[in-house]
Amino acid sequence: MHYNYLHYLSTLLVGLLAVYGCVPDDYEYEEAPVHFVSVTPRSGESIAANTTLTLTFDGVPTNLMSSAGKVTVHGRTAQIEGPFTPGPLEILVAWTDQTVKLTYVIVEDVPDGKIEIQHRLVVK
Repeated sequence: MHYNYLHYLSTLLVGLLAVYGCVPDDYEYEEAPVHFVSVTPRSGESIAANTTLTLTFDGVPTNLMSSAGKVTVHGRTAQIEGPFTPGPLEILVAWTDQTVKLTYVIVEDVPDGKIEIQHRLVVK
């Protein structure tokens, strides 16, 4: 008799938890923060003025903004399109969970799309 009482009580308790749950109705679940994974081309490189930067995240970034270029988000990736002004460039990319600083040296485009790099050797 004692066993049956505990069996019915535990079954009733499991049923109530299944129906009503353990979490209050007004509880708001927080989504995991979205983190920056990579950017192509890599930050610190020299790039052409018309380069498109591709950023990858571990989730879908919300409210993504960039201090330069035009931003488009496609799921877990975002693109920042130029043209960018030649010279040093610092881009701040911010979204709901984080901010990332990217730095580049923008070189002028040449007609065939290749970048011309000039080296000067100084011997003393």
